[in-house]
Amino acid sequence: MTEQPAFSADEALFRRLVDLAPDAMLCVDETGRIVLVNAQTEVLFGYDRTELLGQAVEVLVPESARAVHPRRRAGYLSDPTPRPMGLGLQLAARRRDGSEFPAEISLAAVDTDRGRIVSASIRDMTERLAAEREREQLALEAELERTERQVLQSQRLESLGQLAGGVAHDFNNLLAVISNYAAFVREQIDGELTLSGDTRW
Repeated sequence: MTEQPAFSADEALFRRLVDLAPDAMLCVDETGRIVLVNAQTEVLFGYDRTELLGQAVEVLVPESARAVHPRRRAGYLSDPTPRPMGLGLQLAARRRDGSEFPAEISLAAVDTDRGRIVSASIRDMTERLAAEREREQLALEAELERTERQVLQSQRLESLGQLAGGVAHDFNNLLAVISNYAAFVREQIDGELTLSGDTRW
C-alpha cells in the first residue's frame, strides 16, 4: 500500500524532521491507519516502512492489549491534548518478530486538510528500567550492608557487655573470698587479743 499525502505544503520538511528524530515516530489518521513512519521506527520495530504504511496501528500493540486499543485511541481523539500515554501504567510495544518491550509513548494531534493526524513518539524503556532496577538493587544492598553492620556492632557491644559482666562477677567472687578471709583473720586476731588481755582493737 502506498503512502497517501496527509500534510500541507511543508510536508517534505516535516517528513525530513520526523525521519531525523532520535525516537521512533509514527503518524496515524483518524481511522487508526499508519500514514507516516520514521527511520527509527524501522530500527525499533524491525519493519520496513512500506510494510507499516496503511496498516492499523494495532500491529505494533501487544496482542493482550489489541482488543481495547481502538477504544483508547478513540478516547484520545475525543480529547487530543499532547500528553504521555498511559500515565501510571506499564506500556509495551510489539516488534515484527513478536517480541515485546517496555515503551514510553507520547502523543500529539494536529488537524490537517485530510483530517486529524495523531503523532506518537515511542521510546524503548528496556535499558532505563534495567538501570533503575540496578540502582534499586544497589540501594537495597547498601541498606542491607548498613543493617548488617549495625547488627554486628550491636552483637559486639552485647559480647563486650557479657565479658564485662563476667569479669565483674569473677572480680566480685575474688573480692568476696578476700573479704571473707580478711574477716576470718580479724576474728582470729580478735580472739587471740582477747585471750592475752590486749584490748587495743
